[in-house]
Amino acid sequence: MSIGTAFHPSAIEDEIYDILDSSPDYIVSSRDYTREAIEEVIEFMYKKAQSNGMKYDIIDDTHPDKKGGSVSICWIETGHLHHIVLNYRHWED
Repeated sequence: MSIGTAFHPSAIEDEIYDILDSSPDYIVSSRDYTREAIEEVIEFMYKKAQSNGMKYDIIDDTHPDKKGGSVSICWIETGHLHHIVLNYRHWED
């Protein structure tokens, strides 16, 4: 069963991916970003909430080996719930 019946585009999600794409140093692989990139996104969400009262939540699930993790980000935008999960890991030598 799916929840919801319609797609609602998100300007905030577009801005998040603009941040992630803003530096090649933020990309570890085709599906992973650096921790620094994730920290930029977290700072963006904080500032966005401070400026317009947006409600959001972030859950950081660091892997037990401390080499990476996943960040779940959800927010309310124009009355609709949005959610993304971003993976991060450290550069491997």
